[in-house]
Amino acid sequence: MYHLPRTWRWVTLDNLQADEPRAITDGPFGSNLTSAHYRESGARVVRLQNIGDGVFKESEAFISWEHYQLLARHAVKPGDLLVASLGETLPRACLAPESLGPAIVKADCIRVRLGTQVEPRWVVHALQTDVVRRWAQGQLHGVGRPRLGLKVIRALPIPLPPLREQRRIVEILEDHLSRLDFAAAGLDRCQVALPVMRLAFLKGERNRLLAEGVDVRRIGDTCQTSLGKMLDAKRARGLQTPYLRNINVRWGRIDLTDVLNVPLTENERARLSLVPGDLLVCEGGEPGRCAVWWGGADASIMTFQKALHRIRVNGSGSTLRPTYVAAMLEELVRSGRADLIFTGTTIKHLPQEKLRMLEILVPPVQEQDRILEGLDSLSASAERLSANVRASMTRAHQLRRSLLSAAFSGRLTSRTGHDEVAEELASV
Repeated sequence: MYHLPRTWRWVTLDNLQADEPRAITDGPFGSNLTSAHYRESGARVVRLQNIGDGVFKESEAFISWEHYQLLARHAVKPGDLLVASLGETLPRACLAPESLGPAIVKADCIRVRLGTQVEPRWVVHALQTDVVRRWAQGQLHGVGRPRLGLKVIRALPIPLPPLREQRRIVEILEDHLSRLDFAAAGLDRCQVALPVMRLAFLKGERNRLLAEGVDVRRIGDTCQTSLGKMLDAKRARGLQTPYLRNINVRWGRIDLTDVLNVPLTENERARLSLVPGDLLVCEGGEPGRCAVWWGGADASIMTFQKALHRIRVNGSGSTLRPTYVAAMLEELVRSGRADLIFTGTTIKHLPQEKLRMLEILVPPVQEQDRILEGLDSLSASAERLSANVRASMTRAHQLRRSLLSAAFSGRLTSRTGHDEVAEELASV
């Protein structure tokens, strides 16, 4: 705990509840409220997914009005503090919005009706500070899923200045945080724009090649395709051999952080071994996602499972670059033009016969290289931009923490102007 200004004091969340019965309550447990009680309309149920870190997130669930009356002691009113007792970020809290309407909290959601001595927004911001979260971290229990019990949530420490000062600091703080949130939203848009830029480049090149009348060929006519081995732990025999799964194939890269082994015979090892330049395409999961295998960190053999297609460009004298084929497949899949060939209603698949029927434009190899050079240049620029965005987002997160720390230690209303304090924090 840090030292507070003279007119401030430390209190607990329990000290801040309204003077009424059950001002702090959790949701009904067990058979009192289950998914079987949910209806298409009625009274709202506030669940863990609604409680964001400082913001209420829309995710609707309803119970009948009759059931709501039975659970009225768990009711939520606009402006009530909602605290999650389960999850990765604790204590996570927000205020019930004015638009919520009649509602109750579900299990693991705590409703706190605050008294008149505290500004509700002050409490929400206080629960986001490092000092409160460090304290809460020491109170967590539960294996696998961190949890704060109701008793601990009641004991959460809150720095409390006079009400007028609370409101003044909240206004100053939210003015700075709104600007920070606006900047963070811009960074998020940059992250979303990066793959869009790549797809736009690929679409432009495809349209240009079409206009020039470049040859169109089926993948099955110009490449060898094969599926990997279906895994059967009970029947598997042979040497332990590393193999790639669907999860290892990302867009444009092979992820080797989690490579498993499977027993394979010598014939299977020979048939399923990858060579540099082999293109791997996901059969399911995100069908069509693909990357070229260029070899691993060592010289060991690498194979692949049945959830992956291997595309091998025919012959050493082929005029097709595997990276060019991958780029054309990426444009085909990400533009949505391949959706009609996928099979399955809920889980999409790309059967081998459908993959072989896919058509790609095949320009001269010099033209393929020119397109790939342009794509590499764009990717390098995008990666530099992405690195800058990640650094800026880290910086924004650190500044947010610093602003909260300054606000709840009294520095934003010190003799130094709050704008000067914010500038000082930003320059650190």
